[in-house]
Amino acid sequence: MVGLTSCKKYLDVKPYDLTIPTTAEEHAALLQLHLDKIDRGDDQPLLFNASQTLNWDLFADNFESALTTGSPNLRQWIGFTQQTTNTRTSFKYLYEIIRDCNIVISGMPNDGSDIARDAFGTAYTMRGLAYYQLLRLYSPAFNSREDQLGVPLVKEFDMEARPPRASFAQVAKSIEDDLNKALTYHVDNADYLFTEDVTRGILVRHYFWTEQWEKVIATAKPLLEKYPLLSGEAYKEMLTSVSKKGNVLIKVLQMSTSASEAERFADLKYIPVSAQFINLFPEEERDRDIRYELSIDKKRIAQKVVFPGFRMAEVHLMVAEAHYHLGQNDQALSMLNALRAARIADAKPLTLQDLPNTWSDRLITEDATGKPLTPLIRAILTERRKELFLEGDRFFELKRNGSPEFWKAYNGVKYTTKKFMYCYPIPPEDIVRQPDLIQNEGYPEYTIGMPKA
Repeated sequence: MVGLTSCKKYLDVKPYDLTIPTTAEEHAALLQLHLDKIDRGDDQPLLFNASQTLNWDLFADNFESALTTGSPNLRQWIGFTQQTTNTRTSFKYLYEIIRDCNIVISGMPNDGSDIARDAFGTAYTMRGLAYYQLLRLYSPAFNSREDQLGVPLVKEFDMEARPPRASFAQVAKSIEDDLNKALTYHVDNADYLFTEDVTRGILVRHYFWTEQWEKVIATAKPLLEKYPLLSGEAYKEMLTSVSKKGNVLIKVLQMSTSASEAERFADLKYIPVSAQFINLFPEEERDRDIRYELSIDKKRIAQKVVFPGFRMAEVHLMVAEAHYHLGQNDQALSMLNALRAARIADAKPLTLQDLPNTWSDRLITEDATGKPLTPLIRAILTERRKELFLEGDRFFELKRNGSPEFWKAYNGVKYTTKKFMYCYPIPPEDIVRQPDLIQNEGYPEYTIGMPKA
């Protein structure tokens, strides 16, 4: 499998039949290794941990990099990561997950037990999610007007396979098939993390990323009915608690136990939140918007706890935007007003005629379909940015809505995020092994961190 030829332990154990999983319990144990990493906060690319979640906000424009007074542990430019081993580690680890899911899906006996049911359902979800993250990290944002490269597609366990990149459409269809297949197993055992509700939420995310607006709405409906928006103290408790509370679908452990990680989060006090982000909150609403108090203090320092996970407000916002793209403006506005009412005390309902013209975005000037922004989609994107601050969303919103180029000053140097940088580079060592594995645009001329010989 691409990216896995260095997995010596699997090559070593291949001849010894006693080490190959045979029972449902043994196959399920393969998945539990990865689930445990999520529980401990060690997992990064499948469900970004708190450290990586923070990175995505820092890579974007929610902070004033030029005003940083000292933060040795904070990376504030995507290029810093692309010149390290991080991009290769994500690629390799996601394909390791896919490998283990393939072993379970193709090799586990279906003995009718609850363990087999839960393992099959979890394996399909994890494989679909791994490919979803690979698309978001290593492929350009979805564009229905172009033929796009996806990532290598491996659906069976084969240690010798080195496939080229499949098309974006092929990978997207595989993700959809896997997640829908997972739903047929109705996983409800929380020990497997990826329960039926979580899988449904991930499927909504996938439909949203690939602009299948009707499917976004239909798939999200049961979740919206089951998990209504929270407000007031219940909302505050959900966002400030380390444990999974409220209408959170899934959550990674808040912080690593290492001292270096704790220092990294503490370093946020050295970098102020951007004035452009603060100005998204109208002055007359700031004392009534619970998100403002939770997000920023009077010195413009981030107060919100980094949230690595997936909660229902994101589903709500995806459905609002899906209605907009379908031309269903009344439904989109109704969803928007419902969110604002749950966050802003005595919020005045917005109408299509009085949507604020003052809400602006320095970088996003077109929507996900390439059309100019209207007041309604601008309002939806604004509420999304306020709601999902420090939840790893902003960088991918930039990628999804035009992938704009921008620069930031840091330590007296100007750093530019080029359009091609919204995609991680394919690891060079994998291209050496498989010459047909096409590198992403821009990287043949760009320095990529290489492993030591």
